[in-house]
Parts: sequence; C-alpha cells; structure tokens
Amino acid sequence: MTKAAVLGAVTLLACSGPGAPVASPPTVAAAAEPAYAPPPPTLRLPRHFTPTRYSAQLAVDPGKPTFDGHVTIEGTLDRRSAVIWLHGKHLTVSRATASDGKREVALTVTSRDDLLELRPAEPLAAGSWTLAFTYRGEIGQGFEGAFRSMRGDEPYVVTQFESTAARLVFPCLDEPDRKTPWQLTLDVPKGLVAVSNTPGTTTSLDAAHDRVTFAPTRPLPSYLVAFTVGPYELIDAGRGRSAPLRVLAPRGTATQAAFAAKALPRIVESLERWFDMALPYEKLDVVLVPTMQGGAMENAGMVTADSRAYLFDRPSQQAQYAMVAELGHEVAHHWFGNYVTAAWWEDIWLNEAFATWAENKVIASFDASWPLETMRHRASAFFADEVVSARKIRQRIETAADIHNIFDDITYPKGATVLRMIEAQLGAEPFRAAIRRFVTAHADGTATAADLFAALDEAAGRPLGALVTSYFDQAGLPQVEMTLACSGGAATIELAQTRYLATHDAPPSDQTWTVPICIAYEGAKHERVETCTTLATRTAKLALDRCPAWFAPASDVGYYRAKLDGAALAAIRDKAWRLLTPAERVSIYNDVGARARTGDAPLALLDSLGAKLRADGDWAELVVSLGDVGVSGKGQNVGLWPGIADVLPAKLVPAARAKVHAIVEPLAKKVRFLAKQGETLQDELVRTAVLSAAQWSRVRALDTEAKRLASEQRDLGAARRYVLQIAANADPKLASSLRTQLATERDTELHVLLLYVLATLEEPKRHTQMMESLLTEPALSRDERGRIWTYGGEDLRAQNEAYLREHLDAVLARMPASESEDYPDALRLVNVFTRACDPARRDEIADYVTAHFASIPSGKRPVAQAIERMDQCISQKKLIEPAARAWLGN
Repeated sequence: MTKAAVLGAVTLLACSGPGAPVASPPTVAAAAEPAYAPPPPTLRLPRHFTPTRYSAQLAVDPGKPTFDGHVTIEGTLDRRSAVIWLHGKHLTVSRATASDGKREVALTVTSRDDLLELRPAEPLAAGSWTLAFTYRGEIGQGFEGAFRSMRGDEPYVVTQFESTAARLVFPCLDEPDRKTPWQLTLDVPKGLVAVSNTPGTTTSLDAAHDRVTFAPTRPLPSYLVAFTVGPYELIDAGRGRSAPLRVLAPRGTATQAAFAAKALPRIVESLERWFDMALPYEKLDVVLVPTMQGGAMENAGMVTADSRAYLFDRPSQQAQYAMVAELGHEVAHHWFGNYVTAAWWEDIWLNEAFATWAENKVIASFDASWPLETMRHRASAFFADEVVSARKIRQRIETAADIHNIFDDITYPKGATVLRMIEAQLGAEPFRAAIRRFVTAHADGTATAADLFAALDEAAGRPLGALVTSYFDQAGLPQVEMTLACSGGAATIELAQTRYLATHDAPPSDQTWTVPICIAYEGAKHERVETCTTLATRTAKLALDRCPAWFAPASDVGYYRAKLDGAALAAIRDKAWRLLTPAERVSIYNDVGARARTGDAPLALLDSLGAKLRADGDWAELVVSLGDVGVSGKGQNVGLWPGIADVLPAKLVPAARAKVHAIVEPLAKKVRFLAKQGETLQDELVRTAVLSAAQWSRVRALDTEAKRLASEQRDLGAARRYVLQIAANADPKLASSLRTQLATERDTELHVLLLYVLATLEEPKRHTQMMESLLTEPALSRDERGRIWTYGGEDLRAQNEAYLREHLDAVLARMPASESEDYPDALRLVNVFTRACDPARRDEIADYVTAHFASIPSGKRPVAQAIERMDQCISQKKLIEPAARAWLGN
C-alpha cells in the first residue's frame, strides 16, 4: 500500500462539547494570560494535557522496514498552553495539527530523544482539543516497538510495548496511568492475518491490500495496546464465560499448538471462577510469535508468547506444565494489570507479583497432581534478595533505567511469595474477598499499593501495617536465629532477626521485619505440637509448655531463612524428620545449604540432610537433594546445593564430582533415558534432575545408550537434551551433523535443544570453532546470540570469556541494544566474565565489564549487581574452603 492511501484517510476529530472553547476571538484578559510552556520533562510528562481517546491508522507490511501512520489524540488542556510534550521516538512526522472542532492550528514537532515537543502556531486555549499526526515509523529488528519476527524466510510483525516502547509506534502519552480507549485500523497485504486487542472487521482496500478495523478498546495504558500481522493459522479454542478464545500459530504449525489451544479454556475458566467474574475483555487471542524476548506479554485480549515454548509434536509433561503456568500468568493479568493497572511503575508488582502468585491457583485447578511453583518462587526470591544491592519490591523510580530494571526476581517471585504469606495470615477466603473488592473498586482504572493495603486491612479487620510495609518497602531477606533455652520444666525459643547476606559482611543494623513464625516441637507424647507468633522486634522469646527433644521451623510460607545450631539440626534429622512435611524438610535443607555455602554450617551436615531427603521416597525431596532446590526442572543442577560447586577450590572439584557420582550413578541406571508408559510430571522432573547431576559428575554408564539413541532424537521426550549432549561430545561427526541440521530445523523445540547441545561441546578447539560458527548462523534470533555464551559450567565459561575478550565488538554488533528494552540481550554476557570468581583478577574484571557493558541502556544496575555477585563468590570461596576440605578430605 502506498503512503498516499494512508494519508487520504478521514481524520477523526472531537466534537465541541459544552466546555469547548468558543470560536470568537479571545478577550483581552485571555490574551494577557501567559501561555504555559513546560520545559523538557526528565521522567514524567507534564499533566496539563489529558488524553481521552486515541485513533490510529497504520499501513503495515511485514516485508518492509517502515510503516505509515495517522494518529489522532482527543484530550483536554487544563490551561492555555504554548507547548505540549508527548512521547515519540524514531517517528518522522510530516504533518501535525490541533483542532478544537472549530479551527485547526498547525503544530511544529521537534524530536528530542524519546520526546516530541509540540509548539502550536498560536497558544491553545484551555478546553477540548484533538491532536492529529501523519508520520512514518520503523519496523525494528529487536524485540520492542513494532518488530519483525522471522520463521524461516517468512516475516511477521509483532508489537511489544511494555514498558516504554509504544512511543516507537505512536505519538502518545506513554505512561501507565494514562488509561484511554484506543481504536486501531490496520492496512495490510492480502492473505495475511491482522489481530489486535479487540475484534476486527476486514474490508478490501484495493487489489493488494485489506483494511482491518478494530473495535474501540476499554481504557488501556499505551503499553497494553498491541497488534500483529503475518501468515498465521487460527485455532478455535472455545469460549470463556462470554469471550471467544483462539490461538494463532505461525504458518504450518497449528497441529503443534494443539496443547496450548486445549489448555487455554481451562485456564480462563479457573480464573473466572476464582474472581467470580467473566474475562473483562471481548475476546482473547494467544499469538504464538516465532521469536520474542521475555517469554510472553499480557496485552489485553491479545497475549503474545514465544512459539519456541509452545510448539511441540508431543509436548513433554514439563513442557505442558510450563505452558499452563505461563498462560495462567498472562491470562491472570487481564484482572491484575489490564483491568486494574498500577498507577506508576513503582507499583508494577501489583501486576506482576499477583500474576505470578496466580500461577499456582491455575496449576492447582488444572491438574491436582502437579506440584505448585512455590518452592521455585521462594528459592528465586531468596537468591535475588541475598545481595546488599537488592531492590525493594516497591522501589522508587528515579530514572528511566529504573523502570527497565524492575522486571526481575524481586518484583515477580518475591512479590508472589510475600503475597502467599499474607494470604496465609488472612486466610484464603478473606484474602480472595479482599482482592475481588479491590478489582471491582478500581475496574478500568489504576491503583496504588495503598489501595491494595486498604482492601487487605478491611479483610483482616485490623491494620496490617508493618506486616506488609516491612516487606514491600524495604529490601532484603530476614534471617531468624532460633535458640532453645530450657530451665527446669520451662522452655523458650529465643528469636533474633537480622538481614541475611550470602557473605560474612555485616548486615545493616537498622532493619527489622514483621515476621510471622510458626514452630513445631515435640509434645508430651512425642507427637508434633505447633505454636505461632509474630516477630516484630529485633529479639523476642516464644514460650513453650515443655522442654522438647527437638523443635523446627514449621511451614514453608514465611519469608525468612531460619538459623539453627548444629545440635538442633541434628535433632531434627534424627528425631523429627518423619513428623515434618516434605515442604518443611526442603525448607530446612535449603537454609542449611545457604549457610554451608559461606562456611557457617558443616558440609557433612548438609550432606546428611540430603541423604535423608533421598531416603524418604518423596520425588520432590529427591530432586532438591540433587541440587534443583526450586524443583524447576531446568536441568541446571549438579548434584550439590546451588552455588557450592562454583565456590569450591578447583583442586577439590574432582573429589566433589566423585561424591556426586557415587550417589547419582545408581539413580541414572535406574531412571535411564526412555520414559515408561504412564509416567507423570514428577517422573520427568526426577529424570531431568538425575541426568543433569550425572552429566556434571561424569557418569559414563549411559554413554553407549546415548550414542545409540541419538538417531531417534524426535522420540526421547524430556531426555532428548542429555542424549544429544552426551552423544555430540563423544562423536564429532554427530556434532557436525547436528550443526547442519540446526540451520534448517523447523521444529522449534528441537531448534532450541540443538542450540544448547552445540554450544556446550566440551573439547576446547571444537567448542571455539562451534561458537564462531553459531555466531554467524542466520537461523539464530538475537536473544539466542546472547544466550549461547551463558551455557555450561566453569570450563566452558573460561573458554567463552577468552573468545569474547578477543572478539567482543563483533559479538556485540550482532546484539544492538535499544533504550526501550527492559533487558538488552548484550547484558547476558556480563556474567561470562564475573562468574570467573577469581580474586587475583577481581579489579580487572570489574573494570572491564563496567567499561564495556555499564553504558548499555539500563545496564548500570545489572553490571553493578554482577560485580557484587562476583565479590560474594570470591568471599564464599575463601569461607567454604576449610569446611570443604573437612568434607572431601585434604
């Protein structure tokens, strides 16, 4: 379609209302009134112009590098103005006007970074105005704004506007509290599918183009507006209570998207039931994008998701679980985030923490036999919170970079874990009632943390106060030391809280939390007895009715680490183990693991607790004992508590491998590669954990079988990665064959697996040659070009670091960063350097990554935190050495 066809479209203009300015010349008094001319804003736009409706008409062809657009913004000025500021970036504006329905005033538009300065030919009076823009924008090669996503040689255009990328497509007020109805029209090549947030009507525009006119949306912030254009296949997924549901898959992949289409209505139904409310949008499409960053995005009525996680011939149980969890998260956003939107980015946890928390509600409803994600959320949150530089959940936003940095494990899993703790304190039904009232009260609007806390206070019948603010408004993870003191027949547990840090550095002394704590202990008849308290001061005492032979932290709901002495832990292991729940045992094991990593708990004690976990026969305990403490199924565990292998002295690593080998080899021989008929998700998670630990510990008992099975790579389920990895490392010819296959592989799951296998070849020369080959492979997406350097253990990290130091400019050139991205792909490379954990090179590495990565948009904080993690690792390596030698022998 030509540009002229777009520019000839009818401009929608607001009609004058009772409050509209009159057409007569201004009075002398009005002329004397100084016109408001705000200076360039630094973070938020001035508030004198309020939008009330957007209309946008775009001509989008996935095969072209640009699009043409015409946008009108209806709104009101609250004062006479000589300047209006909007967001807009990489937009070439050819015409701009302001109209009050009686007259039209030309606007001079000046681009200033990501802002548009609008100066009318004469000041605009207070009242209703419609701003109109004709312009041209860019279709990007990254993953923000309107970007091109390729499947083979077929292009698709997709949008990703969160957090601040709508300005790459529209002149707009790109802030979350500016919720406004939007009406989109897309002119697209015939034969392509175009979808947006609302249902659309298609008419023929000319012999080569169709026009798709979409219904106006409910009020939306700019970051939730979305559209896509491409050769999709449409799959009917049924209905929710009122909304039709569909899945859109790239051409030729509809059958591979079958599970997603089957799962979607069940996910929607479970959330509609929890909220007792129909999905608050007219329809819901799930668009499987060939490639995108961030997994998925909750655009109202048009969820986008990375097809690489959704297209399977026969999805494994783990793949099904991951799809349900992710779709549950994105659909939950239609209440948390879309229907009720955080008023500003400091409260984005209202969107993301709730959606993360809701994943478990969806999982429990979808399949009662599936494990919840609570262990993974808790483990991820604790890790994110153990550094001095950890953010607050509710972090003040002072710069644009702060907005991009908030999408992390503090906002998501920590927020979700704290919400779970609050739910446990209030009770499930009062909490549910509070959330329903909160959503209803702020429907189609915005909300702040204070609004939610008020709803929770009402449900509790009392002010929750520091129970919520101590977790949301300060950073860090509390550690509660528990010491049993007995005198005569009486006993107390002395409680003392400090901030937990993964080093021996002194924590900030002024921090306290309001910590709900429950203690289980031995009763008079050797039964389990439980008592609870709330620790709101630095120290306190909890009275018991007797001096027990053992006591233990009860439940895994609290957001704290428990610190018990060796005698108390031995008593739990030897006398109380069977009286604790699997979740409690895992929680105790993880708390000891964290202390063992810093030399504060004997590794032999941790080892003995791991043996108890394995002996109990519970699948989750077995998985945790092999190092997958969050039961994530990602296959990154090595058979030791996370991080311990990284901080062991190099000379002791072979002995550690031997210990793990002795544990894992019989398990590997038992589970093997091929699943048995009727195996469950739990069986798959066990197999993944065992095979991952077997690989790290050099178990070779399965090598012959792996080589034989490698030719059957499409029929191996969750074990396929390990089969191919073992076989490719053993057979250079097979690795070469897999490299050739990668270039043309259309199966998205296999593409991802092949990439991992090829990037983890262990022999140094073969590894370097393969990485050079992968760097220039056209079939790799931009995020994959960054991800391949992060795979594997220390040996591969060292090889990758050496290569990157020599070729960094060439590598970074293939991952250009944008200021609109929340996490540029190039930042993945930072850990390749900082994970060296080498005290002799500490300053040089810190200077190197600062010089090369801190200037990347939004890179300053991630780089500083990576350096802090390196410092922690160096400290831990020194602290753990005596305990490691005692455990492994000199």
